[in-house]
Amino acid sequence: ISNLINKYHINFMCCVPSRFRNYLNVDEFRKGIRHLKYILFGGEKIDISTLKILKNETNIKIYNVYGLTETTVLCSIKYVDYSNAELNSNNENLKSIGKSLCNCKVYILDKYLKPVPIGVEGEIYIGGAGVGKGYLNRNELTHQKFMDSSSLNINNSHYQKIYSTGDLGKWNENGEIIYVGRRDFQVKINGQRIELSEIENTIKELGYIKDSVVIDMVNNNTGSKNLVCYFISEKDIKVERRDIKEFLNTKLPKSFIPSYYIPIKEIPINASGKLNRNLLPEPSNSDLIKEDIVYVPPKRKQKNYLSGVC
Repeated sequence: ISNLINKYHINFMCCVPSRFRNYLNVDEFRKGIRHLKYILFGGEKIDISTLKILKNETNIKIYNVYGLTETTVLCSIKYVDYSNAELNSNNENLKSIGKSLCNCKVYILDKYLKPVPIGVEGEIYIGGAGVGKGYLNRNELTHQKFMDSSSLNINNSHYQKIYSTGDLGKWNENGEIIYVGRRDFQVKINGQRIELSEIENTIKELGYIKDSVVIDMVNNNTGSKNLVCYFISEKDIKVERRDIKEFLNTKLPKSFIPSYYIPIKEIPINASGKLNRNLLPEPSNSDLIKEDIVYVPPKRKQKNYLSGVC
C-alpha cells in the first residue's frame, strides 16, 4: 500500500481504524503515509493510540464518518481536530460522528422509540433518501430493521422508512452525534457497563505495549462473565502479565480490570478490517492472574474477638 501511495501520489485514504492500526506496524507504511493529506475513518471508534502516532509523525487531516450499507453508507461526517485535542478516551469530541448530511436524517430513540434528550444514550436510527427498501428474500429481518416512520412520533419528511442501526449514540450540546458503540457489544458485569476501549487505551499507556484488545467472555463452567486482555508487546521485551494488571489497578475501577492476560503476535481482523473475535485464542487457567490477597490483622478488640469466632 505504501508503494502505491508513493507511486501514484495518493493523498486521500478511507480505512477502518483497526486495519489502519495494523498497517502502522509496518515501517514502510508509516513512512509512506506522510504523503497523505486526508484520512476518513469509519466502521469503528477511532483508536487513541493511532491518533497519537499521526499527531507526532504527520499533518494529515482526519475525518470521522458514519453510515451503513443499508443506508447507502455515508450519513454523517466530522472533522477531528486531534492536533490540539487532549488524546484520551474521556474526550468525547474524538467520538463525535458529526451531523447528518443532506437528504439524510439521524434519530436517537429510546427503547420505547421516543426521541432522547441531549446527553442520554439511545439507539441510532437513520431516515432519508438513502435508506434501502429491505433485504432480499428476508422478510422477517426487513420488518425488524426497516421500520415504518409514520407510526412513530418523529418527523421523517416524506420518507416512509427508517433503519434501525443497532448502534448506540447520544446528542451533545452542539447537535452532534457522539458514537457510543454497538448495542450487541455492550458489556455489563455485575450490572455495571464496561467501556472496553477505555481499558485498551489505558493498557497502551504502558510503553512496552504496542497494542491491546479487551473482550468479555462467559466462563462455561461457572456462567460468570470475565474480561480478557490480549496484548502485543514491543519487540524483544518480556512482559510480566501481573505488571499490566497492577498498573490497571492504579488507573481504573475494579470492575474494569481483566481477569485473563494473553500475549499475541497480531490482532486478527476480518475481510472488512474489523476485529475478528472468533480467531482470538481461548484463555486457559495459566492466563488467569489472580489478585494478591494481603492479610490485615484486626486492630480493635471487637474485631479481634469476631475473627476468633470465625
